[in-house]
Amino acid sequence: MKVANKWLQKKTVPVPVYSRRGRGWKVKRVKWSIPLPSQLIVVILATGISYGAHLYTKFQVDIVGDIPQGPPAVTAPKPEYMLSTLQDAFTISIVTFSVTVSLAQVFAREFDYSINSSQEFIAYGAMNLVGAFFSSFTAAGS
Repeated sequence: MKVANKWLQKKTVPVPVYSRRGRGWKVKRVKWSIPLPSQLIVVILATGISYGAHLYTKFQVDIVGDIPQGPPAVTAPKPEYMLSTLQDAFTISIVTFSVTVSLAQVFAREFDYSINSSQEFIAYGAMNLVGAFFSSFTAAGS
């Protein structure tokens, strides 16, 4: 594992405190206001400061570099990880499904329609099965 950059740790401690305080600013317009998320402003400012101050060369702050274009190649999940993550995956899937179905039921009650939890279960299973071959994040509602 790589050793953490001490300079970067000292400079990034205030960021979570600032972003939790901000929650979003409102920019006044003629008849409406547009919410600006403070987290986005922090990211833009930090990116500009990092680029302008040449932090990569001075303090060895890592940068993303080249980002490949297009979708990732289709690959099968690695079998050596399956047994070691099976218990955690099962627990996470139960919690995720419970939260998702309860959220769907709240929306169904509010907008007067019905849901079928078996259909939701099959849909989430299919999405996550297909997503596993594209290295995607787990599908869930929150």
